[in-house]
Amino acid sequence: MNAADNQTQNLTYNPHNPNLTNSGSKKFRRDYDKEPIIIKDYKQNLSLFSALLTLALVAIIILISLIFSLMSLDRILFSSIITIIVLKPTFKEALNAPKNGHFSFENGAVKQQITDKTIKEIKLAQIADLRKTFDITDDLYQIEANKYIVFIGLVFVLLALKNYCDVMGVNIFEIFAFFIFLFFTSLIPQTIFHFRLGGLKSCTVYNVLAIFSRKDGTIINILIWANDDYKELKEYFLRKKGINLDNASKQFKLIKFK
Repeated sequence: MNAADNQTQNLTYNPHNPNLTNSGSKKFRRDYDKEPIIIKDYKQNLSLFSALLTLALVAIIILISLIFSLMSLDRILFSSIITIIVLKPTFKEALNAPKNGHFSFENGAVKQQITDKTIKEIKLAQIADLRKTFDITDDLYQIEANKYIVFIGLVFVLLALKNYCDVMGVNIFEIFAFFIFLFFTSLIPQTIFHFRLGGLKSCTVYNVLAIFSRKDGTIINILIWANDDYKELKEYFLRKKGINLDNASKQFKLIKFK
């Protein structure tokens, strides 16, 4: 018995879900080519919902500020511009995300498909890494610079932003508070999806599984909303790769420094 089978042999047979069967029993071993794991691609739904919800919340705050004179017009205009800049990539992601897509986990490969057309495929032998992330984009954002140089650059950008705010009469702490508000607002849609679609056992922001290919840098990103889906994928990778998803590394944003 191989290492992957040793890790999964204590699972009990479940007649309603063959994937949760004892892997040590060949009688009930699942053939993933005949019965692949199919998980719906919710990325477009989430991106659009997230952008619209954030836009609505910001619009409500701006409207309240106008009615009760909580902010000056220049600050409202500044906040509106920042909101548009922040939400533009999210709307672009939603519009470009494939419709009616799904992910198929087979004996030899993981596929991202639209109907029966495969748009991405990673062979099991080519999987370089599995990571849990919050990022739903399908690309690894690569920064061609040392992370320490990037940090120093950010410090200068923040100092320039502070000087600009001083000239414009804008409180820098209000700007930071606004960005923090946008960040936590972006977490709300995923939380709602958790409860709406079944949810994982624990509500976590790391509910996206990123699968990396060592061959050509391909990434397949899968939103995992239901606990049953997570169990199936955990069993799949234990059997096929000897990898326990519970121990997968976490990375909030898929960024790679030089």
